[in-house]
Amino acid sequence: MKIKKFFIRFTLTILALVLALIVTGNKHIFKAVTNTYMIGNTGPDIDELDIFASRKIQAENPVPWYNNTGVSGFHFDEKAVSYMDSLKTVAFMVIKNDSILFEEYKNGYNADKVSNSFSMGKSIIGVLVGIAINEGLIDDVNDPVSKYLPEYSEGKNAELRIVHLLTMSSGINFDESYNDPFGFTAKAYYGTDLPGLIANYEVTEDPGKKFNYRSGNTQILAFLLENVTKTSVSEYAQQKLWSQIGTENNAYWVLDKEDGHEKAFTGVYATARDFAKVGRLYMNSGRFNNRQIVAQEYVFESIKPAGLISENGEINTEYGYSWWTMRYKDQKIFYMRGIFGQYVICIPSKNTIVVRLGRIRDQKTDNKHPDDVYFYIDQALGIIKR
Repeated sequence: MKIKKFFIRFTLTILALVLALIVTGNKHIFKAVTNTYMIGNTGPDIDELDIFASRKIQAENPVPWYNNTGVSGFHFDEKAVSYMDSLKTVAFMVIKNDSILFEEYKNGYNADKVSNSFSMGKSIIGVLVGIAINEGLIDDVNDPVSKYLPEYSEGKNAELRIVHLLTMSSGINFDESYNDPFGFTAKAYYGTDLPGLIANYEVTEDPGKKFNYRSGNTQILAFLLENVTKTSVSEYAQQKLWSQIGTENNAYWVLDKEDGHEKAFTGVYATARDFAKVGRLYMNSGRFNNRQIVAQEYVFESIKPAGLISENGEINTEYGYSWWTMRYKDQKIFYMRGIFGQYVICIPSKNTIVVRLGRIRDQKTDNKHPDDVYFYIDQALGIIKR
């Protein structure tokens, strides 16, 4: 009898919890738990394309990299192998002068297997904004967002400009906690209504003053792109980017629901080789095969620090228009970055691109860039010297 009462109470408790999650608008928890803890994970993974609706981004005009793999005769030492394995690296490649000097895949990955880019998608959105400006669909980065999204016409929202979204200085009250299952990022990643979610947030601080990295900024840029291009972000990416820069494999962009909106702040699945081609476009000042895809001036602004004040009160020297920037060993470097160590690192003075994909990112002991970024750059510099 006691056992029966226990199960009745347990069942009622579960039903009450489920009802509470539904009523409070937290249905995303079901998807999150089902696809993490219930399968042995503690968070999102790089192989989750099948749990989301998605749109294909067709590769139509492939231009393969020159393949000089093995020419350098480079091998990682035991310490480097151990470090990369500890971070669950699945792909690492070094390209110089459009030739692959080193390429290695692990844990079931190969040159044709796609992986989630996570926040590297923010850089791709930044590229698409540049293309839309180049096409005259957007007049200028300093345009008010309300010019293209009327819902930002009132109050402090009216102060918001496109450049504020690109530089993560919108002043919108998004949160960016990756450990809070009820926070914005969890709802955006696992939820099914991005427009409804975004509508809950507004500009509460003066835009253009402080660098405050928030994924919601990029999602607003995606909605803006949808409005000006009159198509989906994936379709625009296919027409104006993916089919124009020599990509060899189809990519995919996950959606909030079937026929819905792209999760613009994350969710671009592509191969290491094709991610590198986005880097090459910016290494070549927005040109590919003598065609200017993104205006040179926009590219230059994208890969230089915006000079805003960070949350710690210091001048931010690490972020431009949705691209990370740094100086290391007298090298000016810019790169795309995802939360689990997804990187496309561009070293212009060496005409070198480094791509790393994996499941774990190292810490930021200098509070600016993850420690593994420096490691990958060091390995690449060693490879191109051989």
